[in-house]
Amino acid sequence: MRKAMKYYSILMLACFLVVAAAGRGSTAEEGLPFEKWPARAEVIKGIDGAIAELNSGKMNEADAVAKIKKIIPKPVGYPKRSIQAVTPWGPGGGSDLAMRNAGREAVKFLGVPLVYMNMPGAGSEMGNSFVYKQAPDGYTILSVNGSPMANAVFSKLPYNFVEEFTPIFSGQGYSEAFFVGRNSPFKTWDDLVKWAKVNPGKFTVATVGKTTDDQFVIWKVMEHFGIDIVNMSFEVAGERRTVVLGGHVVAMADSIGPVSQLLKSGDLRPLLYYGPKRFVEVDPNVPCMGDYGLEVKALRWRGIAAPPKLPKDIQEYLYYVFYAAHQMPEYKKFEKSVMLHYSQPWAKNPDELKEFWTNFYKEGKVLYDKYTKK
Repeated sequence: MRKAMKYYSILMLACFLVVAAAGRGSTAEEGLPFEKWPARAEVIKGIDGAIAELNSGKMNEADAVAKIKKIIPKPVGYPKRSIQAVTPWGPGGGSDLAMRNAGREAVKFLGVPLVYMNMPGAGSEMGNSFVYKQAPDGYTILSVNGSPMANAVFSKLPYNFVEEFTPIFSGQGYSEAFFVGRNSPFKTWDDLVKWAKVNPGKFTVATVGKTTDDQFVIWKVMEHFGIDIVNMSFEVAGERRTVVLGGHVVAMADSIGPVSQLLKSGDLRPLLYYGPKRFVEVDPNVPCMGDYGLEVKALRWRGIAAPPKLPKDIQEYLYYVFYAAHQMPEYKKFEKSVMLHYSQPWAKNPDELKEFWTNFYKEGKVLYDKYTKK
């Protein structure tokens, strides 16, 4: 009899716990069904408010992180384990450092580790193709830039990156320029364009490669200014700088950050900034593409993607996490240390990023067809 009563008591306790749990519904820690999530604008406003309090000193980091974790809606049952973050470039490069520094802040909100994997090769296709084959469960993400779109234009791939991969977030836009060496006879961009018009085929530019977004930029600049530019491909950054400093090429296309010391020493001078705004902290007198009415959609940027068919709630959750990570003070310090704070205003949500991918690919394809099928 006592044994029966014991089992009966255990059964009743179990039933009580089940009923109590059902009455509570999903908690913030357990996650919420996607249809119950607040509007995106409301979540972003909440994140921005917490970051503002952190930056003003009204709140310490631990409290700000706790507040943001409550603001960000969480998928039911996700994440439960570490997430692999794939960078299709070598360790120590710009894309690798950007992912690791953003990831350091992201784990504060995720509550699980990020495991970094560098998979360089084939112009990012080693890493891209690996991620493409992974399960769409939120446990694999990809550091991405303009390479997949350029690869889609210049090569035949077994998948369509633009249509199939899942966009998450982009927090860094254009931070490039055309540079000349200290002894260059060209003091302004207008001087160089004027010279190029009467010296077709002599305007040479050192770039990352001929099948990259650098080529799209060159084609667009040629089209807009009515000049010829010869793309001289140097994958190694040091080689690009050596040839422009030695006067072996007329100019170099590169990011502001990696050449900052050469700018400070005066060995390099910017002639034209990419994008719609001048980098006034570098040199406010140097024009940007926007000053000439030139808009290039296929420009260099960085972001985060995931395998195809990622569930919408996980996509949105990761967007919020990485948006918050990019606003954190420690990430902003990193951003400034590599001069990415000169990047054009840029924070794209999944929908905006998908539209950007699409426009990037379309413009690149039009330029490719125009200049390779003459």
